[in-house]
Amino acid sequence: MSNPTIHIAIVDDHPLFRSGIANYLNTLEGFKVTLQAADGQEFLDRIAEKQVDIVLLDLDMPKGLGGQDTLVHLLQHHEGEYPVIIVSHHNDESFVSNLILAGARGYLAKDSEPEEIKEAILGVYNNGFHFTSLVSYDRWIDIMRRRSTREQTRFTESEQLTDRQKEVVRLICEQKSAKEIADELCITTRAVENHKARIMLAIGARNLVGIAIYGIKHGICNCDL
Repeated sequence: MSNPTIHIAIVDDHPLFRSGIANYLNTLEGFKVTLQAADGQEFLDRIAEKQVDIVLLDLDMPKGLGGQDTLVHLLQHHEGEYPVIIVSHHNDESFVSNLILAGARGYLAKDSEPEEIKEAILGVYNNGFHFTSLVSYDRWIDIMRRRSTREQTRFTESEQLTDRQKEVVRLICEQKSAKEIADELCITTRAVENHKARIMLAIGARNLVGIAIYGIKHGICNCDL
């Protein structure tokens, strides 16, 4: 059975940038750009015509409806239906954190490598978020904790985790290393790595941050970071 196609909208006021990203994504298996728009209003006017799974949204569009107003509109009128990855030239952690806290599912700098664009889209499509390196681990956990009371994500409760795996999740939330987890649970580091792999498979996480966010959302970890 083949993987599903991810349908992408690109909203950016620079035609060359917009078409360049679209051409790249359309060469990738399982990716298809279904909508291109020069501003937020054009995107909103046309969104009903197209299938869209992920939105790459330029933040700085001086003409027409800008990125921030478009994000707010999507959250108010289409909550969760069109996950947004903000694209901008800013690289300040506080700035990026505030965008994610406001409802964006990820962030990409304008000078990102093509592979990072691909990974960001896959991260949001598969896990609900793209964990950009511009935001520290502690800040990500804080953002997710603050968002968890008002938003549902693609993470879902899993009854497949054993009590031991939940213990591993709790210790990952506390930023314990594999050796520290092994020492606390009296198991080998290899066993810890095996638990991590099975946990990620069970809950659909791609990395340790995904495991930690899952733990917070489902009450396995209540640590104060």
